[in-house]
Amino acid sequence: MRSGLLEYAVFAPVIYLGIVTSIEDMRFGKIYNRHIIAGLALGLIWYAMLAVFYVSAAGDFEFVTAGLPRVAATTLIALLISAGMWYFDVWSGADAKLYTV
Repeated sequence: MRSGLLEYAVFAPVIYLGIVTSIEDMRFGKIYNRHIIAGLALGLIWYAMLAVFYVSAAGDFEFVTAGLPRVAATTLIALLISAGMWYFDVWSGADAKLYTV
C-alpha cells in the first residue's frame, strides 16, 4: 500500500544538492566529484530504505519488483543521454554526471 508521499521526502536533500552545485558551478566553474558521489550515495541509500520499509512494514513487494527496475532503467537512460551530450561536446563531463545523478 503505497501512498507516494514518503517517496517525495527525498526532494529536500536533492534540492539542496542542486542549489549547492549550481552556486559552486557559477562561482568556481566546477562541479566537484564529492557532490556527484554524495548524490549517488543518497539515491542508493534512499531506494534501499524505501525497499526495506515497503517489504517489512507494508508487506508490499511491488516496489522491489516493479519500482526498482523502473528506477534502474531510468538511470541507465539518463546515463546514455548525458554520455551523448558529453560526447558531442554539448555539456562538460561534470554537467553530464550531475544530470545522471
